[in-house]
Amino acid sequence: MLCYALEHRESQSTLHKIFYNGFREKYTWLPTRIIKGCCRDALRRAKSFKKMKKKGQAGKR
Repeated sequence: MLCYALEHRESQSTLHKIFYNGFREKYTWLPTRIIKGCCRDALRRAKSFKKMKKKGQAGKR
């Protein structure tokens, strides 16, 4: 999810539309709030990485 967010610059709602059903089918025991939290976390990490990369503080990976 994080790699997708970095490559495509998607919003939280778009990530939800793309990944939610797949996660619900694969992990039926997982609560919805956890999946939504993963979307938010991926976007926060992508934003932080882009900001750090712009400043030259991010790693090469």
